[in-house]
Amino acid sequence: MHPPSSLSLLKQLDNCEIFYFSVAFVTTSGVATIINKLQELEKRNIKGQILVSQYLNFSQPEALKRLLKFTVIRLKFKANNISLKSSRKIGISSLSVLSHHRTYRSVYGGSLIYSFTFR
Repeated sequence: MHPPSSLSLLKQLDNCEIFYFSVAFVTTSGVATIINKLQELEKRNIKGQILVSQYLNFSQPEALKRLLKFTVIRLKFKANNISLKSSRKIGISSLSVLSHHRTYRSVYGGSLIYSFTFR
């Protein structure tokens, strides 16, 4: 069963014309949650982009490979920002989704700013 927030997100994708995801990382369980919806979107030729950060290198290669199989999805990676004044690495753990509809736009989001020192 999906959490209520994911049900709302999946419902927004039902009638969108294009979608954008910005996520901190991608896992196989996360892809499994939305795989059916992504397949529906591909059948309807609804294009989307997914931006994945390097958040603590949590992304699983198998999950990324599953996303790359979709012809309507453009997958991009974003490197974390590195402060040139120190050895601290600063990044953002996020989940943001923008979906375009004929008469409106929907935005879901949340983030966590983190930093740590290189060792």
